[in-house]
Amino acid sequence: MKEECQELGMMQITTHHFRHAFGYHMLRAGCAIRSIQAFLGHQRLNSTGVYTKVDKQALRNILDRHHPRSGHT
Repeated sequence: MKEECQELGMMQITTHHFRHAFGYHMLRAGCAIRSIQAFLGHQRLNSTGVYTKVDKQALRNILDRHHPRSGHT
């Protein structure tokens, strides 16, 4: 991976990047955070929070779809 990244002029990709991407994409796909915690082998949920982040635009879209004053039914 290191050599490929260097050849492509990219930053080095590590196992940490894969774990972070896994947690992020699983959360976005609707996977429960407790399941992600189990997949990553974390004892504490706080540790899992490091690998997951919430996409603000996705939250905004959900709010727009479901808020009573959004005009959508």
